[in-house]
Amino acid sequence: MQRALSRLDGVTDVAVSLRKAEAEFSLKPGTRLNVEAIRHAIRSYGFTPTWLEFTARAELMAREGRPTLKLLDTGQLIRLVENSQLDALRKALAGRAPKAVITAVIPEGEQEAAAIKSYAATDM
Repeated sequence: MQRALSRLDGVTDVAVSLRKAEAEFSLKPGTRLNVEAIRHAIRSYGFTPTWLEFTARAELMAREGRPTLKLLDTGQLIRLVENSQLDALRKALAGRAPKAVITAVIPEGEQEAAAIKSYAATDM
């Protein structure tokens, strides 16, 4: 699986732990998060990816009336699901630039809808 993930465009620093059932990797600056390609690489080794967790510098915005993250390195837009962490982030960013370092989870079955897990508001 490590080899399959390493072959994806922009993927570096791949570490796979079968014992923990997880894979960690980094994306080169400017590389878009390709959820389906990552899941396909994992499935090709007989594993079922249940969720994808990522950390990125992002701007909180609304698109078509829905909360959305704009990843600052790529401009990629990722729709957000409403949860208590999103509410807390909105409060933390009130009156400030809407930028933060976000850790979010994309659950199985979703292409690009994420739930915020944690954040650190910043003046990037």
